[in-house]
Amino acid sequence: MTTRHFETSLMVRGRTFVDRMREVEAGYRKVSRELTLSDWNNEPRSKTVLDGLARLTSALQ
Repeated sequence: MTTRHFETSLMVRGRTFVDRMREVEAGYRKVSRELTLSDWNNEPRSKTVLDGLARLTSALQ
């Protein structure tokens, strides 16, 4: 199963919040792996097409 993450921008003041977000980021990195071009090229075409459609329509969802 593939998990997708989308980015957003947020401006926050406070060291506690920033430190906690760094912990969350580190957790994401720990369970992530690099997606290489070879990996991407080996994905079934139907999956990459659906992924592209989902990205195009994400603002409407």
